[in-house]
Amino acid sequence: MKQNTIYDYQNESQIICCKFSLNQNQFISVNEKNIFLWSEQVYQPLMTLSNSAKVSCIQFSQQNNLILEGTQQGKILILNLEQQIQQEIKSSHKDVITNLTNYDINTYLSGSQDSVIMIHDLRQNGPIAQIKQHKQQINDIVTDLDTFRFICGSQDATISVWDFRNYSQYQALLEHQDSVNNLLMIKNTNTLFTSGDKFTIQSWDINKQTQKNRISLTQQPIQKMAFDYQQDILICTQQNNLDIFNTELLQLNTMQMDWQRIKDIKIEDDIVKILEDRGEILKLHKFQLELNGLQVEDNYTDIKDIEIPFSQQMQFDQCFYPSQSKENFDQSYEQEDQISDDIITTQKLSLKFSQLIQTKSNKDKYIQLEIIQEISNDHSKIKMILNDRIQKLKPIIKLYSQNDMKQCIQQINRCNDNSVLIDLFALLKLDPAQRKIQAEDIILLLENVIIILNSKYTYQVIKGLEFIKFCFYQIKDNILSYKTAKKQPQNKAQDKNQIRQKSYDTLILQFDKIMKLPKLNKLLQVKDTNLVNLTSQIKNEISQFLNKLE
Repeated sequence: MKQNTIYDYQNESQIICCKFSLNQNQFISVNEKNIFLWSEQVYQPLMTLSNSAKVSCIQFSQQNNLILEGTQQGKILILNLEQQIQQEIKSSHKDVITNLTNYDINTYLSGSQDSVIMIHDLRQNGPIAQIKQHKQQINDIVTDLDTFRFICGSQDATISVWDFRNYSQYQALLEHQDSVNNLLMIKNTNTLFTSGDKFTIQSWDINKQTQKNRISLTQQPIQKMAFDYQQDILICTQQNNLDIFNTELLQLNTMQMDWQRIKDIKIEDDIVKILEDRGEILKLHKFQLELNGLQVEDNYTDIKDIEIPFSQQMQFDQCFYPSQSKENFDQSYEQEDQISDDIITTQKLSLKFSQLIQTKSNKDKYIQLEIIQEISNDHSKIKMILNDRIQKLKPIIKLYSQNDMKQCIQQINRCNDNSVLIDLFALLKLDPAQRKIQAEDIILLLENVIIILNSKYTYQVIKGLEFIKFCFYQIKDNILSYKTAKKQPQNKAQDKNQIRQKSYDTLILQFDKIMKLPKLNKLLQVKDTNLVNLTSQIKNEISQFLNKLE
């Protein structure tokens, strides 16, 4: 490993915490009075914000321009960098917050010295769940969106593994040798690396609920860990060393360093970046990965972009949600302009361009610059959202092209994103093969549609109603044929066939359940005529159909 550069950033007083950005070449640091936003090779802060809270930890949100702050009083603050507004979240921890970890673009987790884990949604001003399992403070939390898991390490020398969908524990607590200070979950595997106060790194198989019996000794306790997925190597920082291991925890290389407190580590394009706290000086170390001729076990499989079918016909629905909404989940849909208010569209951007053409004075030129900056920010948000949706949709389209709807739905559930289900709906409608989805598939689809119906966004509610209508038209003739055949005299062959048709009975119950949802009656009373007409049509058609079956 070859050291490239070291940059120094003056923080004016003792550094409390610092963190790399998730996607950009930026990082943030906090001292007793201020929060600084930095960029590499720029030695003056991009932004300096006064801060009266006693910050204990900090994290970039997956939503652009939002910073999560944990305080020594157990409070959580959301800092909007664009508006320079700080919002306090209700229902805080009872002690110092030690960890803030993102789960997805809207959801994050917090751990504290009070041993409680809290789950938060940026769309709600308060935690959506609290977990009390550990006996001492939470030191680290890692998440795995693909498997709906999050894993917590505690001072009580235990590791807990949780299912994010229902906050249930996957298994009993895993016993660690000492305090669990650091966790590192390897994506698309069941391998978990841990370190604690003792001079060891341990490897675990989460599925088998056992330690892999792979332990590596180090000269000092590990401060931070990172994993390079291109070369399958584990990078660990100690007080005076930087060590490289393979996945079997065999040491490949070591590098002696004169550094003190490592605050964060990040790997980008074979460059290792490390933030070191030197009192009032924040040091950024950058290294080029070189293994000095040592062979790294190559278990990495190059995953190429999946070829997307139907690309000429399928279009993303133009629905981009704002990064933060003050609306409540129990929205009544009484505002006439809601459909346009909760969607950012290119139409709004074009209106601002027309304003530019009409303004002429020098004063207006400054307004024009602000508008251009705002448009640029909107464009960046839209690009980020689209890229995220494309990446989520690639494996789903591949499974759909293989006629594996069950795995397709499971993959959508892992995404935890309504827009991905709406994209699948668009795919089903535009499929040139006009393949028939099976009753079992529709059962899975309708279970997800109920979630969309309860969305706070009018656009999603409309898509949910259209989805119900689509599923109903796809399967109603089969249900009717099944009920007709059921009334006829039966022989053994028909009996066996009817056993396979039990899914139709489940669908009948599902449609009946949907018709009794209070949300449908609520939608019939809104001021939006199109929404009322769509709801009324679906409710009448399905209700008449169900009555006909009785």
